[in-house]
Amino acid sequence: EQTSGESTKAQRTGIYDAFLGAVKRKLDENWGLYERSGNFAVEVQFFIDSNGKFGYTFVSKSLNPEFDAKVLEFLNNLEGKFIAYPPKGQSYEGRARLSDEILMEAVK
Repeated sequence: EQTSGESTKAQRTGIYDAFLGAVKRKLDENWGLYERSGNFAVEVQFFIDSNGKFGYTFVSKSLNPEFDAKVLEFLNNLEGKFIAYPPKGQSYEGRARLSDEILMEAVK
């Protein structure tokens, strides 16, 4: 059993939870403007730079070109826009799963 990961996880709690909560609210707010698409999903790797601006580095493909186009439009509309200042003024990298809802994951 490894316990080294638990201390790192505990350190992220608090300021990171508040930050990720703010990021998720902003993404949800914008994603909610798009029509629901059914059972499609993509994985997105994103970052929030030290100035709190959104960008993304990778998007997986779903099996639906219309859904993929909607995801790219959503991401491109957010790109360069202020989301939230990251903790300690350092850029943050994360992952999200976009389907009818957004699920956030911290990058390990």
